[in-house]
Amino acid sequence: MSRSRRRRLRRRAINYDDRRVDLHMHSNRSDGQLTTDMLLRLAAQRGLDIISITDHDLPPVLAAGNHQLEDRKVRLVHGVEVSVDLEGSEQHLLVYFPEEMPMEFRDFCIERAKRRAERYDELRATLALANVAPADEDAWQGRRSLTRLHLAKAVVEAGHADTCSAVFDRWLRALELSQYFPSMESVIEKAKALGGFSSWAHPPLEMAVLYTKRMAAIGLDALEVFRPYRRKNHERQLRELSVRYGLQCSGGSDTHNDNLGQFSFHAEKIKGWPASFSFQQS
Repeated sequence: MSRSRRRRLRRRAINYDDRRVDLHMHSNRSDGQLTTDMLLRLAAQRGLDIISITDHDLPPVLAAGNHQLEDRKVRLVHGVEVSVDLEGSEQHLLVYFPEEMPMEFRDFCIERAKRRAERYDELRATLALANVAPADEDAWQGRRSLTRLHLAKAVVEAGHADTCSAVFDRWLRALELSQYFPSMESVIEKAKALGGFSSWAHPPLEMAVLYTKRMAAIGLDALEVFRPYRRKNHERQLRELSVRYGLQCSGGSDTHNDNLGQFSFHAEKIKGWPASFSFQQS
């Protein structure tokens, strides 16, 4: 018997939860490439058990709970990635709900998505480049979420640059955007009041060291510790901060394309989440 098989059997013997989890990904409703249905099916094909589609400032469109896809069941957790301001810096907060996202938080997300359309057109006017496409009706109605990547693509399509990277380097990277976002504190408090669970997405280590204690006191629940390509030392320091301030650990691939399933972590690592999150049940 191989060593890996012995390890799996030992884990099962001690009730180890080895279901595969990815709680951070994006569809083409924001800046991803695949539809939400495609992400769900791909998750099943790639052997994921628990996922959350966390589009930028958008409420989910698929039902929360178990989805049976051929011979595999995938648990979908309702989530969203909210852009927030922390001391003049744009940060991202992942908010999850144990069941369906409450209507009040859905409405909040829709308003944030509309604000993104407004921001897009304001930035487009600031660039003052000819023939750059404006925000579309879906964006203005809060049905899709426009990011700087969408603006970069529009600039390329208008013929002002060859690549999106060139657009960011020349125009977009230096733009200050935090004034468009609600404070991190206010979103944590709103999520908490509505039964949500908040995790600081891909926190920069220096920011996490400075502000985790303060955010935890307000009601932050977790740090996004488990990420692909993260240095082990970085992960270790985030885990230490989580322990120090009584937070849970979360994680996800942050995938925007079809590489879903290349990264995951085991459900064993989210057993500390509130019992109201039904993904803890087998």
